[in-house]
Amino acid sequence: MDEKIMELRDTVREFLQNIITRIDDITGERNAGGEPDTDRLANLFDDLSSLAEGVSVIKEYYPAIDLMEFRDKLDMMENAMKTYDMMLLSDLLKYELRDLLGFWENILHDGD
Repeated sequence: MDEKIMELRDTVREFLQNIITRIDDITGERNAGGEPDTDRLANLFDDLSSLAEGVSVIKEYYPAIDLMEFRDKLDMMENAMKTYDMMLLSDLLKYELRDLLGFWENILHDGD
């Protein structure tokens, strides 16, 4: 694996850690009885798009990373937002997306 790919892998891993922390914060707000901040959700979706771009470059080195599964989870979250089902959105973030991103982080960590 060349140096640029390793640098991108490290950047993606840091990005994953950041996004996981933000998911915890957003879902924590929901569990505290509040509604998720729409600006924070918009920023999260922007960052998820950037994450997908980075992962698409390195995924050939990490075949266990499945971008289709990621896309499916984003589609489910988008549908929850369209129907204003914030409880479902929060659950999808916390139990579906967060788990997938944690799995990816472990794959990238084990690839050191």
